[in-house]
Amino acid sequence: MRSPVHRRRALLLGSALLAGGVSTAGAAGLSPTLLERAKKGDQTQVGVIVRFAFGNDSRGRAQLKNLRGQLVSRLNQFGANAGFINQAIKSGKATQLWLDQSIYLPLTPVQARALAALPFVTDVFENFKVQIPKPQRAVALSASAAAAGEPWHLAKIGAPQAWAAGFKGQGIKIGHLDSGIDASHTQLNGKVVAFAEFNEAGDRVNSQPHDTTNHGTHTAGLLVGNTVGVAPSAKIISALVLPNNEGTFAQVIAGMQYVLDPDNNADTDDGADVVNMSLGIPGTFDEFIVPVQNMLKAGVVPVFAIGNFGPAGGTTGSPGNLPDAIGVGAVDQNGQVASFSSRGPVTWNSGIKGTFTKPDIAAPGVDITSSFPGNQYGALSGSSQASPITAGAVALLLSAKPGTSVDAIKNALYSSASNAGSKNNNVGYGLISVPGALGKLGVNVSAPAPAPQPAPAPAPAPAPQPAPAPAPQPAPAPAPQPAPTPAPTPAPTPAPSKQPTGPAGYDLCAVEGQKCNFSGQRQAAYGTDGKYVTGTATNGFECSNGAWGRDPAPGLTKGCFIKPVAAQPAPAPAPKPAPTPAPAPAKQPTGPAGYDLCAVEGQACKFSGQRQAAFGTDGKYVTGTGTDGFNCTVSEWGRDPAPGLTKGCFIKPVSGQPAPAPAPQPAPAPSGNAGGKPTVLLVDDDMGQGADVTNALRDAIKANAASGGAFVFNTQTQGQVPLSELVRADIVIWATGEAYQNTITAADQNTLRQYLARGGRLIVTGQDIGFDIGGSDFYRSTLKTQLIADSSGIAKFVTRGMLGSASYTLNAGGSAMNQYYPDVIADLSGSYVAASWGTANATAQSVKAQSIRQDSNRARENAKAQAPRVSAQEARDNAGAIVVNDAGSYRTITMGFGLEGLAPAQQSTLLRVAFDWLMK
Repeated sequence: MRSPVHRRRALLLGSALLAGGVSTAGAAGLSPTLLERAKKGDQTQVGVIVRFAFGNDSRGRAQLKNLRGQLVSRLNQFGANAGFINQAIKSGKATQLWLDQSIYLPLTPVQARALAALPFVTDVFENFKVQIPKPQRAVALSASAAAAGEPWHLAKIGAPQAWAAGFKGQGIKIGHLDSGIDASHTQLNGKVVAFAEFNEAGDRVNSQPHDTTNHGTHTAGLLVGNTVGVAPSAKIISALVLPNNEGTFAQVIAGMQYVLDPDNNADTDDGADVVNMSLGIPGTFDEFIVPVQNMLKAGVVPVFAIGNFGPAGGTTGSPGNLPDAIGVGAVDQNGQVASFSSRGPVTWNSGIKGTFTKPDIAAPGVDITSSFPGNQYGALSGSSQASPITAGAVALLLSAKPGTSVDAIKNALYSSASNAGSKNNNVGYGLISVPGALGKLGVNVSAPAPAPQPAPAPAPAPAPQPAPAPAPQPAPAPAPQPAPTPAPTPAPTPAPSKQPTGPAGYDLCAVEGQKCNFSGQRQAAYGTDGKYVTGTATNGFECSNGAWGRDPAPGLTKGCFIKPVAAQPAPAPAPKPAPTPAPAPAKQPTGPAGYDLCAVEGQACKFSGQRQAAFGTDGKYVTGTGTDGFNCTVSEWGRDPAPGLTKGCFIKPVSGQPAPAPAPQPAPAPSGNAGGKPTVLLVDDDMGQGADVTNALRDAIKANAASGGAFVFNTQTQGQVPLSELVRADIVIWATGEAYQNTITAADQNTLRQYLARGGRLIVTGQDIGFDIGGSDFYRSTLKTQLIADSSGIAKFVTRGMLGSASYTLNAGGSAMNQYYPDVIADLSGSYVAASWGTANATAQSVKAQSIRQDSNRARENAKAQAPRVSAQEARDNAGAIVVNDAGSYRTITMGFGLEGLAPAQQSTLLRVAFDWLMK
């Protein structure tokens, strides 16, 4: 959440300023960061939004014309004195954002402060970044044909019942703001009636429909796809406002007003009836209030993703957490809230005041199969998927009852959802029901609505709330087959009629619909009777078509089977002598096969060293790895796997380790995988800011790691990484992405010291690690790295020595293009500069600029402006990009930039030579 100081307007301390004038006074509506920079006389030009006071009583499509007219009137009020305003407008540098009652202008903070003092100006703020919530699991499917069968997400909300009654979204247009769209996909062909692309300033870019990632094509398929979409007869108006899944406020507003009026003529009625926005930013942003209110006044239904920042409470994102928007959370096939889905409540303190329950509604959002660019298909998880499913449902309602008001649509959705009219901060009013909502509008369909899911559903599935699985997954072979969902019935059959059979040498882990629980890595197979898909899995998985991407044995009850990974010994079966338990509960808890009871709920599970561990009973468990004991409590494990039952804690030896000994020795140093490729753990520590380092680095890491030996630990969703996870890998890559605060915390530094003391091999990569912790003992003594400057000012670096002689360039095509402040670093006490900025052996006198690119992250840019380059910079210092450190017992590589800022081929090349040196 944003700090309260960012939501407080600066007070007007003096009279209005002449345009372009300078004063020490404040200004009403000026953002705190611009005010502070203006006080310092900052004349650096930045992108600024200037919003005006409007009289606003129009409703419906007339509202669009009214907004345009009032914006023109306000601009005319500037007069001759506002020379820099008029010049920007005439030169085409200003963008009119009438939906927001504002204009975008490149201004200095001093000029922005002057404008904010005018009586008809209400707000002046930076053109900040907006992004797509990171998908929590992505499975690319290499199919070129549509998925067979009825996707589970459609059956779950009752869309087929509406289709059978003749309501498929015909006559309805859906606004689509995203990363773009592949309009030639067979699911979408002929359905895109208008397309436009916008740049960071909100100006239209001349282009044809295309997708910069896969996100936009995926969400569009869920809206109107022939076989994967909720409203297959509706049309799409698409705005590309999030290139590479990230854009600016001006881009988003330009896209919003485009989908409402694509021909830019307020006298025609060609705009969207409902708008889906699978985008946002964590926290409460008053800047979104005005455009969304104007959308509502125009009679357009706003459907927005709530965010993927769960499972903690108070983690919603804007604009989905606006009280009047339909904020959509995600549920799984069992109707249970997804662990990643953002939860309420949300408290607004400025333009809106009060605490509100969010999200408003929920829809399927786990392992959702839809279209990918190039006539491909893939499964994604996130509120980004739940939102278009809900927007498509709105299109079905409007096709059945054209002209229905926004409030009536909301009431129909909310009152018919699975929570029977009550609302909570996990799923709002519950899972949507299309037949139920139609009934609330007076439209009866022949088939009954899907059975409500008011609480944790009774099911054969022992773990109804899957954790996000960020680790790279093997691409399942050919056609994607989403899980066929059975017709709604009061209660599913608890056991299959025929036990599935697995491949030779594999053990049955779970039956279809259950969770296959284990710790560590296993070879896995899914299917029965000789028909399987296979791969390598880490720390368990869902035994379902959705998790595997296709159905290997249609019509048969399938199972999930596992065996130890090749070249690893099977888990030691020798049981640990049972500790003396507390007085037995009424019913002794039962553990997974091969595990020994260590403690009953409420006691301490005591042991030395490391163990695989499970908490629960009767087939319902959460699993993990424990070191030197733990408390056997729900709070220790983070959730209750078996509510109402007395649970136990169970342990067994870690795979590949001998049976427990009284005093186990520390794990030996990594062996380098017997001379082959190493096993690699990527610690994704970007905390959801900017480009996703997991997606950016996945392929390069997999290409250079041992087969099945690339793993991910996401600190945003999984918390602090334990030592037990680090020591499993030959090499750890700690990537902080665009984070510039708390990049590697003191606790993480301590864990990394312990990892290195055991002979670890470590790469730290991120453009602001030095900026954040450059003065720490860990940075200087453990990594043997010295921070010279906050930014290189140039994008090229050249390697030498053990990393070879090669040239690399940041922000090139195909990269995350997110490198603004790559650190300039130097060697200390025996370390070595293995890459320099600009040229080989460059010195610090070559550093001239504060940043490579204009930073649209206003908070970070402001922090940088207040923290100039390190004062100790001297001409003789090295201008290093990479420092390597051979400490004898361990090795480290410090990169002053983020690896995601390199194109994939250069990522792979640099990792190959880095891994070779680390493992020597």
